[in-house]
Amino acid sequence: MGLGLTLRPGLVGGPKRPFPKAKRDFDRDISFDANQLLGPNLAAVMTINTDFGETEADARQTNLTRFDVLFPEKRAFFLEGADIFEFGSGLDVDGATVIPFFSRTIGLYTPEGEDEGTVVPLRGGGKLQGRIGNTNVGALAVATDRVKSFGVPKTEMGAVRIRQNVLSESSLGVIGTFGDPLNRTRSWLGGADFTYRTSQFQEDKNLIAGIWGLATDRRKSRGDRGAYGGNIAYPNDELDAGMTFFHVGRDFKPSLGFVQRAGQVFDASADYTVRPGAPVRQVKFGGGYFEVRNPNGRWESYALSAKPLDLTFESGDRLQLEFSPEGERLKESFDIFDSPAKTVEIRAGQYDWKRWTSRGTLAPARQISGEIAYSIGGFYGGHLRTVEASVILKPLSILTLQLTSERNMATLEPTGFTQFLHGLHAELKLSPEFQVTHFLQYDNESRSLGSASRLRWTFHPLGDLFVAYNHNMTRSVQQTRKRWEFASDQLLMKVQYSLRW
Repeated sequence: MGLGLTLRPGLVGGPKRPFPKAKRDFDRDISFDANQLLGPNLAAVMTINTDFGETEADARQTNLTRFDVLFPEKRAFFLEGADIFEFGSGLDVDGATVIPFFSRTIGLYTPEGEDEGTVVPLRGGGKLQGRIGNTNVGALAVATDRVKSFGVPKTEMGAVRIRQNVLSESSLGVIGTFGDPLNRTRSWLGGADFTYRTSQFQEDKNLIAGIWGLATDRRKSRGDRGAYGGNIAYPNDELDAGMTFFHVGRDFKPSLGFVQRAGQVFDASADYTVRPGAPVRQVKFGGGYFEVRNPNGRWESYALSAKPLDLTFESGDRLQLEFSPEGERLKESFDIFDSPAKTVEIRAGQYDWKRWTSRGTLAPARQISGEIAYSIGGFYGGHLRTVEASVILKPLSILTLQLTSERNMATLEPTGFTQFLHGLHAELKLSPEFQVTHFLQYDNESRSLGSASRLRWTFHPLGDLFVAYNHNMTRSVQQTRKRWEFASDQLLMKVQYSLRW
């Protein structure tokens, strides 16, 4: 019987040129990870000089709101055991999400008002994750290095999550975080949640009900620093319904969390399903209502949705039609489109509009699958048409191609804009041990053409080779012969080998 210890040293390096006038540098470093099993379902993980060279680049997203976009975590060190840190139920409301601990705040710094940030080096860290009996345990502590160009200092941060399984399917837990990415003093968060789950409601139905509460503190933060809420859901085949309410204080700003907005959030939806028989597998009728009131009690956003048509065929293909009256009350103006060539501002005020969306989906099992959606209607006192398309091609069993495109055409006062985002994702799997991916994107707001290629070769059951190449170009605003200008590039190679005892 082994000791349950795995050591994973790694060597990483490669040339890079971070901006056009920079000299090409060659970075090289050594990383070290260790994993120690403490029990059948419990492990301790340590990392030193952590490198995320094998991590895929973020896919760009269009954003026609005034709120930050939530990008998913992709780094392996933080993804492993991430489900343990999940908190509460009903907090992932589209347009008002609250996450008390969001690991992307560690090692990635994005200046306020910016969409793209920079990598902050991880000097080291440790994790404890797993289960002890009926108790789920997660603990994380990391130390990050300084980034002088962005004014980011050295700092230490961490999080603890304990969740106890109670009754037959329910849980009761607590969460806490400490530290701040910018080393702001006296920064912490604490909270508790209880989620009741049963699959035996009325003998064979599912029922979920939960409550939660959070508090945070940071120097110079003296207002309402708490958040609380609850939800109830009835997720079943014939009727799928739920209702969520939560309050987010004006100064509830967790340093290691993600909060889109403050105020009172209400979200409710219900879908009723019937099964008429072939060729239609199911027909859904439903709708929902979303509302946010600001800390003073005045409505800030609302959206009512109705689905007069939602058909799923036996083939897996689907047709949908949705009608949505919406409204926004803006206290401040914001830039809805901001490119080197043009900036479009939405002025403060009250706006109400109605939109129609139609959507068609081809079943994923087809050799050619995908989705196309067309939306039309009002938008901030003007008019907006949106076309979204995604096509997935599988010409070979080892090759998958995905083409994506989104185009927003807005007519506003005094001026409108056209925003588009195109992408290509290719994945080649010659074997489970050898994979190559390529990602290409261009959008006319940043005017940036970015490509990211990744190769992973498991040359031994304990050894991996990663090769990553990122290249970015910017389309010139001026009408000159040089339409494309170099922005940055990086070639990174990483070798990692595991030693087990």
